[in-house]
Amino acid sequence: MFEENNLLHTAIIPIGGMHVTNDIAIGLRSAIDTAEKVKLLFGHANPKDIPKTEEIDLASLDDQEQEKVSRLEVVEIIEARLEEIFEHVTRELKKINRDGKLPAGIVLSGGGSKLPGLAEMVKKQLRLPVQQGTLQNLNTVIDQVADPGFAVANGLILWGNKFGAGGGGSKFRLSMGGLLENQNVLKLRNGSNRSCHKITDTQIARIRQQYESVASVKSVYP
Repeated sequence: MFEENNLLHTAIIPIGGMHVTNDIAIGLRSAIDTAEKVKLLFGHANPKDIPKTEEIDLASLDDQEQEKVSRLEVVEIIEARLEEIFEHVTRELKKINRDGKLPAGIVLSGGGSKLPGLAEMVKKQLRLPVQQGTLQNLNTVIDQVADPGFAVANGLILWGNKFGAGGGGSKFRLSMGGLLENQNVLKLRNGSNRSCHKITDTQIARIRQQYESVASVKSVYP
Protein backbone atom coordinates (compact mmCIF):
# COMPACT_ATOMS: atom_id res chain seq x y z
CA MET A 1 0.00 0.00 0.00
CA PHE A 2 1.23 3.47 -0.88
CA GLU A 3 0.48 6.73 0.86
CA GLU A 4 1.67 10.03 -0.65
CA ASN A 5 3.96 8.07 -2.99
CA ASN A 6 5.60 6.25 -0.08
CA LEU A 7 5.41 2.52 0.51
CA LEU A 8 3.43 2.17 3.74
CA HIS A 9 2.59 -1.51 3.97
CA THR A 10 3.04 -4.76 2.09
CA ALA A 11 1.56 -8.20 2.60
CA ILE A 12 1.21 -11.48 0.74
CA ILE A 13 -2.17 -13.21 0.81
CA PRO A 14 -1.58 -16.72 -0.54
CA ILE A 15 -5.04 -17.13 -2.06
CA GLY A 16 -5.92 -16.28 -5.65
CA GLY A 17 -7.58 -17.23 -8.90
CA MET A 18 -6.23 -20.78 -8.92
CA HIS A 19 -7.95 -21.45 -5.61
CA VAL A 20 -11.23 -20.32 -7.19
CA THR A 21 -10.63 -22.77 -10.05
CA ASN A 22 -9.91 -25.60 -7.60
CA ASP A 23 -13.10 -24.82 -5.68
CA ILE A 24 -15.14 -25.02 -8.89
CA ALA A 25 -13.47 -28.31 -9.86
CA ILE A 26 -14.35 -29.80 -6.47
CA GLY A 27 -17.90 -28.47 -6.56
CA LEU A 28 -18.59 -29.75 -10.07
CA ARG A 29 -16.42 -32.89 -9.73
CA SER A 30 -14.74 -31.89 -12.96
CA ALA A 31 -11.21 -31.62 -14.32
CA ILE A 32 -9.16 -28.53 -13.46
CA ASP A 33 -9.04 -27.46 -17.12
CA THR A 34 -12.83 -27.65 -17.37
CA ALA A 35 -13.25 -25.69 -14.14
CA GLU A 36 -10.93 -22.99 -15.48
CA LYS A 37 -13.03 -22.67 -18.64
CA VAL A 38 -16.19 -22.45 -16.54
CA LYS A 39 -14.64 -19.67 -14.45
CA LEU A 40 -13.48 -17.67 -17.46
CA LEU A 41 -16.65 -18.06 -19.52
CA PHE A 42 -19.37 -18.09 -16.87
CA GLY A 43 -17.78 -16.68 -13.74
CA HIS A 44 -19.25 -13.74 -11.85
CA ALA A 45 -18.75 -12.22 -8.41
CA ASN A 46 -22.41 -11.58 -7.55
CA PRO A 47 -24.96 -14.42 -7.46
CA LYS A 48 -27.79 -11.85 -7.43
CA ASP A 49 -27.01 -11.02 -11.06
CA ILE A 50 -27.45 -14.62 -12.23
CA PRO A 51 -30.87 -16.11 -13.18
CA LYS A 52 -31.77 -19.13 -11.06
CA THR A 53 -32.66 -21.19 -14.11
CA GLU A 54 -29.47 -20.58 -16.12
CA GLU A 55 -27.40 -23.69 -16.76
CA ILE A 56 -23.93 -24.49 -18.06
CA ASP A 57 -23.55 -27.40 -20.47
CA LEU A 58 -20.21 -28.92 -19.49
CA ALA A 59 -20.22 -31.09 -22.64
CA SER A 60 -19.65 -27.93 -24.70
CA LEU A 61 -16.41 -27.37 -22.78
CA ASP A 62 -15.14 -30.93 -22.38
CA ASP A 63 -16.00 -34.02 -24.42
CA GLN A 64 -15.58 -36.12 -21.28
CA GLU A 65 -18.37 -34.26 -19.46
CA GLN A 66 -22.09 -34.84 -19.95
CA GLU A 67 -23.72 -32.89 -17.13
CA LYS A 68 -25.48 -29.57 -17.06
CA VAL A 69 -24.86 -27.54 -13.92
CA SER A 70 -26.45 -24.47 -12.39
CA ARG A 71 -24.49 -21.31 -13.17
CA LEU A 72 -25.85 -19.81 -9.95
CA GLU A 73 -24.21 -22.59 -7.92
CA VAL A 74 -20.90 -21.95 -9.68
CA VAL A 75 -21.08 -18.23 -8.91
CA GLU A 76 -21.90 -18.95 -5.27
CA ILE A 77 -18.72 -21.06 -5.08
CA ILE A 78 -16.73 -18.16 -6.54
CA GLU A 79 -18.33 -15.64 -4.19
CA ALA A 80 -17.42 -17.68 -1.10
CA ARG A 81 -13.72 -17.75 -2.02
CA LEU A 82 -13.66 -14.04 -2.96
CA GLU A 83 -15.19 -13.10 0.37
CA GLU A 84 -12.41 -15.02 2.12
CA ILE A 85 -9.72 -13.24 0.10
CA PHE A 86 -11.02 -9.78 0.90
CA GLU A 87 -11.56 -10.64 4.55
CA HIS A 88 -7.79 -11.13 4.64
CA VAL A 89 -7.32 -7.78 2.90
CA THR A 90 -9.52 -6.12 5.53
CA ARG A 91 -7.37 -7.62 8.30
CA GLU A 92 -4.24 -6.19 6.72
CA LEU A 93 -5.84 -2.74 6.47
CA LYS A 94 -6.90 -2.90 10.12
CA LYS A 95 -3.31 -3.66 11.17
CA ILE A 96 -2.27 -0.22 9.94
CA ASN A 97 -5.50 1.60 10.82
CA ARG A 98 -6.52 2.11 7.18
CA ASP A 99 -9.70 0.05 7.09
CA GLY A 100 -12.10 2.12 4.97
CA LYS A 101 -9.62 5.00 5.07
CA LEU A 102 -7.92 5.03 1.66
CA PRO A 103 -9.13 8.10 -0.29
CA ALA A 104 -7.52 6.89 -3.54
CA GLY A 105 -9.12 3.48 -3.07
CA ILE A 106 -8.12 0.05 -4.31
CA VAL A 107 -6.59 -0.90 -7.66
CA LEU A 108 -7.33 -4.42 -8.86
CA SER A 109 -4.80 -6.09 -11.15
CA GLY A 110 -4.01 -9.51 -12.51
CA GLY A 111 -6.13 -11.87 -14.55
CA GLY A 112 -8.68 -12.35 -11.78
CA SER A 113 -9.52 -8.64 -11.82
CA LYS A 114 -11.46 -9.18 -15.07
CA LEU A 115 -14.13 -11.21 -13.28
CA PRO A 116 -17.51 -9.53 -13.90
CA GLY A 117 -18.97 -7.90 -10.81
CA LEU A 118 -15.70 -8.04 -8.86
CA ALA A 119 -15.16 -4.29 -8.59
CA GLU A 120 -18.67 -3.78 -7.20
CA MET A 121 -18.19 -6.59 -4.70
CA VAL A 122 -14.85 -5.25 -3.46
CA LYS A 123 -16.24 -1.72 -3.19
CA LYS A 124 -19.05 -2.98 -0.97
CA GLN A 125 -16.90 -5.27 1.19
CA LEU A 126 -13.97 -2.90 1.73
CA ARG A 127 -16.04 0.31 1.72
CA LEU A 128 -13.51 1.95 -0.63
CA PRO A 129 -13.38 3.24 -4.21
CA VAL A 130 -12.27 0.50 -6.60
CA GLN A 131 -10.84 0.54 -10.12
CA GLN A 132 -9.15 -1.94 -12.40
CA GLY A 133 -5.50 -1.31 -13.17
CA THR A 134 -4.78 -0.69 -16.85
CA LEU A 135 -1.60 -0.79 -18.89
CA GLN A 136 0.01 2.64 -19.35
CA ASN A 137 3.20 3.99 -20.94
CA LEU A 138 4.06 0.70 -22.64
CA ASN A 139 3.72 0.41 -26.41
CA THR A 140 3.66 -3.08 -27.86
CA VAL A 141 2.42 -4.80 -30.99
CA ILE A 142 1.40 -7.86 -28.96
CA ASP A 143 -2.23 -7.31 -27.91
CA GLN A 144 -2.15 -10.03 -25.26
CA VAL A 145 0.47 -8.14 -23.28
CA ALA A 146 -2.10 -5.44 -22.49
CA ASP A 147 -4.18 -7.99 -20.60
CA PRO A 148 -4.39 -7.38 -16.81
CA GLY A 149 -2.95 -10.87 -16.33
CA PHE A 150 0.42 -9.49 -17.44
CA ALA A 151 0.35 -6.65 -14.89
CA VAL A 152 3.30 -7.92 -12.83
CA ALA A 153 5.53 -8.62 -15.84
CA ASN A 154 4.67 -5.26 -17.41
CA GLY A 155 5.37 -3.42 -14.16
CA LEU A 156 8.76 -5.07 -13.80
CA ILE A 157 9.68 -4.22 -17.40
CA LEU A 158 8.66 -0.57 -17.01
CA TRP A 159 10.59 -0.33 -13.75
CA GLY A 160 13.63 -1.94 -15.32
CA ASN A 161 13.53 0.41 -18.31
CA LYS A 162 13.26 3.43 -16.04
CA PHE A 163 15.99 2.59 -13.56
CA GLY A 164 18.16 0.73 -16.02
CA ALA A 165 18.35 3.83 -18.23
CA GLY A 166 16.76 1.86 -21.07
CA GLY A 167 19.84 -0.32 -21.32
CA GLY A 168 20.11 -4.00 -22.10
CA GLY A 169 20.78 -7.13 -20.08
CA SER A 170 23.45 -6.03 -17.58
CA LYS A 171 21.91 -2.64 -16.81
CA PHE A 172 18.50 -4.23 -16.43
CA ARG A 173 19.87 -6.69 -13.90
CA LEU A 174 21.75 -3.93 -12.09
CA SER A 175 18.42 -2.18 -11.53
CA MET A 176 17.49 -5.08 -9.28
CA GLY A 177 20.18 -3.95 -6.87
CA GLY A 178 18.71 -0.46 -6.89
CA LEU A 179 15.34 -1.84 -5.87
CA LEU A 180 16.75 -3.81 -2.97
CA GLU A 181 18.68 -0.79 -1.71
CA ASN A 182 15.66 1.53 -1.90
CA GLN A 183 15.06 3.13 1.53
CA ASN A 184 11.49 1.85 1.82
CA VAL A 185 12.50 -1.66 0.80
CA LEU A 186 15.40 -1.59 3.27
CA LYS A 187 12.91 -0.85 6.05
CA LEU A 188 10.96 -3.93 5.04
CA ARG A 189 14.09 -6.08 4.82
CA ASN A 190 15.25 -4.94 8.26
CA GLY A 191 11.79 -4.92 9.84
CA SER A 192 12.42 -1.41 11.16
CA ASN A 193 8.98 -0.17 10.12
CA ARG A 194 6.56 -1.62 12.68
CA SER A 195 3.57 -1.23 10.35
CA CYS A 196 5.18 -3.48 7.73
CA HIS A 197 6.03 -7.14 7.52
CA LYS A 198 9.70 -7.95 7.25
CA ILE A 199 10.70 -9.26 3.81
CA THR A 200 12.42 -12.61 4.16
CA ASP A 201 15.47 -13.79 2.22
CA THR A 202 13.20 -16.27 0.42
CA GLN A 203 10.96 -13.45 -0.79
CA ILE A 204 14.00 -11.48 -1.93
CA ALA A 205 15.16 -14.52 -3.91
CA ARG A 206 11.76 -14.78 -5.57
CA ILE A 207 11.83 -11.11 -6.53
CA ARG A 208 15.28 -11.59 -8.02
CA GLN A 209 14.05 -14.60 -10.04
CA GLN A 210 11.16 -12.56 -11.39
CA TYR A 211 13.55 -9.86 -12.57
CA GLU A 212 15.81 -12.41 -14.24
CA SER A 213 12.88 -14.00 -16.08
CA VAL A 214 11.50 -10.64 -17.20
CA ALA A 215 14.95 -9.60 -18.45
CA SER A 216 14.87 -12.48 -20.91
CA VAL A 217 11.75 -11.09 -22.64
CA LYS A 218 12.62 -7.41 -22.40
CA SER A 219 13.73 -7.28 -26.04
CA VAL A 220 10.07 -7.59 -27.12
CA TYR A 221 9.46 -4.02 -25.97
CA PRO A 222 10.77 -0.81 -27.58
